[in-house]
Amino acid sequence: MNSPALPAKRGRESPLSIDATEKLTQLGAMVGTPGFMAPEQILGMQLDGRADLYALGCCAWWLLTGREIFPREGADARILHKHIHEPIPRLPAAMTGWCPPELEAVIAACLAKDIADRPRDARALTAMLRAIPIPAEHAWTPEHAAAWWQAYRPAAPPPSASPDEIQIIMPGRTDLRPVAATSEAAIAQTVAATTQDAIAQTVAAASEAAIAQTVAATTQDAIAQTVAATSEAAIAHTIAATSEAAIAQTVAAASEAAIAHTIAATDATAQEPLPRTGASGDALPRTSTSDDAIAKTIASPPPPTRG
Repeated sequence: MNSPALPAKRGRESPLSIDATEKLTQLGAMVGTPGFMAPEQILGMQLDGRADLYALGCCAWWLLTGREIFPREGADARILHKHIHEPIPRLPAAMTGWCPPELEAVIAACLAKDIADRPRDARALTAMLRAIPIPAEHAWTPEHAAAWWQAYRPAAPPPSASPDEIQIIMPGRTDLRPVAATSEAAIAQTVAATTQDAIAQTVAAASEAAIAQTVAATTQDAIAQTVAATSEAAIAHTIAATSEAAIAQTVAAASEAAIAHTIAATDATAQEPLPRTGASGDALPRTSTSDDAIAKTIASPPPPTRG
């Protein structure tokens, strides 16, 4: 199925767009917008819901063509006169896209000069619109709608307020946040929330009074209690742990009994003499190595020498 061709954009050949005209009611004037007022409303007659259907037909015309039904030329009185007396132009001639004849007939009925020729109410108008057949090649699909909005999306107007006055409310979801939410202006505004007053308030939390209150928590009594931990009594108690009794107990570990036990261990080893040999290498008798034998040998005079 071929998607319907998008209508060509209108250039500067349509300067009488509703965007370029005054649309709001002025003070002291009749209530209503001149380009969207029904004839009976202009004439000051009694109104009912069908006057609203006339205004709705004017809105539909503007949406389909991009301009008002009657171009504004000069004073508002001229356009009001046209809405009362002049027939409406052909809708397909003012459109650039496809326009079914049934749609033209419905909008023409809404814009009828005589109130009796309009749909009796909004429900009747809804039934007339739903009865319009739409061929498949002109069906309004999501793809066609996206392409249309991409082609006719208006440019974003410049901000009327300075960047310092812009306020952005963040949505809950990150992907829904506007691009401006990450701009330098928005970031600067957030930073500005921490003004000098807020900083001064934070500094006040560490003021001289607060510091003095904190110091007071370590009063002379608390300091004295700390010093008491190293008082003479505590020092004496520590010295007592190394008192004379403790020293004596340590010395007792090296007492005479322990020393005697050590000497006895060396005497037993001394009583085991090492074997001795003579000049020829033969083992000497055991008695020759005893203390008595050694003393006797020393006391004997040496043998006489031969001359």
